[in-house]
Amino acid sequence: MDIALLSDSPAYELRVPIMEHLGTERVDLIDLKTAPLDLKMRIVREGKLIYKRSDEDENRFEMDVIRKYLDFEPIMRRRFELLKRRFGA
Repeated sequence: MDIALLSDSPAYELRVPIMEHLGTERVDLIDLKTAPLDLKMRIVREGKLIYKRSDEDENRFEMDVIRKYLDFEPIMRRRFELLKRRFGA
């Protein structure tokens, strides 16, 4: 199970309590503070929110990710195109 966290505590400190609560060791935690921008955007677009501290925190995070993504998306797209050409994909 993939779980993304935006927390004041480091994700590694929360892994064991989450595994115990879910009854499984098959848990991958993603720390949204340190995750790559493209992964954050994918989570904003496709992820399912299961808990939020406040609407304000959710909105602030989403707007920050969207704003940064829109700024860097042309650069990421260009880099992807160069890699495709270089490796013949």
